[in-house]
Amino acid sequence: HLPFNSSFDPGPAYNGFGSDPISFNSAATTPLAAGTPIYGAPAPMSDAFGVDPNLRTPYMENYNLNFQQQLGKRTVLQIGYVGSQGHKLFRFRDINQPGQAAIDEYDYAANGCCVPRVFAATSPYFYINYEESSASSNYNALQTSWRVNDWHGVTSTVNYTWSHSIDTASDGEDYVPNASQPNDSTNPNGNRGNSNFDVRNRFTWNFIYQFPNRHGDWKKLTDGWGINGIVTVQSGQPFQLNYNFEDDY
Repeated sequence: HLPFNSSFDPGPAYNGFGSDPISFNSAATTPLAAGTPIYGAPAPMSDAFGVDPNLRTPYMENYNLNFQQQLGKRTVLQIGYVGSQGHKLFRFRDINQPGQAAIDEYDYAANGCCVPRVFAATSPYFYINYEESSASSNYNALQTSWRVNDWHGVTSTVNYTWSHSIDTASDGEDYVPNASQPNDSTNPNGNRGNSNFDVRNRFTWNFIYQFPNRHGDWKKLTDGWGINGIVTVQSGQPFQLNYNFEDDY
């Protein structure tokens, strides 16, 4: 576990508190010398990681409704609605994040000048990332399909999907920046918005064309040939500028 907002909380097994706290240390930068320790004195880890003891198993519902109509002997049109909802999804947040008043005090001195002040942590740790099952999601899509089967040697499918995916956490961990931890851990549901993987429009077209067989003396070379292809066009995925969590407030 290496989320983007911290370097010293690799997971619940490596916390700097509890019955067997884990400390960290760094090698000396000076040249090695006999009788001189390579490492200095160990120090408690500056960040921590915890898990909600009431963690739930995530669950979701899927539902769809489709209408299909045959148009002629070789053509089928289908229009459908597809939806889903996710509940109790995993995410983590910094439960030690300061409130707005503490942030303002840090940013400005008491006399009103824009002189940064030293921020006083609210606990012995700076970040306390807390895993919990409290995120949610929903997905809605209009899916259309037009299929042609062996019409003068052509077999083809054209698909168009309009969809919208919304959630409060797009991943259980921040393998992708801003996928799991909210920008404001004091208001995690304020992160509700387009999923990181939201693709609003998607068009695909695949086709196969079988060349007519000649049935001549050279049929082993001339018959059985065809050409196929796939075209995919889709809109882009969202991104945001708070990359790599320079700070989570």
